[in-house]
Amino acid sequence: MANEGRDMSAPVPAPAMAEALEVETTPAGAKVRDSAGVTHYLNPSAAAVLLLCDGTQDAAAIAGQMQDLFDLDQPPVTDVLRALDQLEDLGLLRSALG
Repeated sequence: MANEGRDMSAPVPAPAMAEALEVETTPAGAKVRDSAGVTHYLNPSAAAVLLLCDGTQDAAAIAGQMQDLFDLDQPPVTDVLRALDQLEDLGLLRSALG
């Protein structure tokens, strides 16, 4: 994956959803149709990360939002970075995390 070997404490650019995504939230998370017509099914946490990718928040800020949304003891920074990498690999993000 893209984050292997990356310094997890390094700043990550503010990711944004790819253009032309159709996102439908469901009780199980979200159904996302990309510009190629491929449908992706995301669990609730992956769906939340994707929806928080508005291009204004970096990974640390998204992790803080996830902490609040899921009532966690601490921000899930590593999990958010992993989710961002996976969303990027699926072509659902437009900014490289690199």
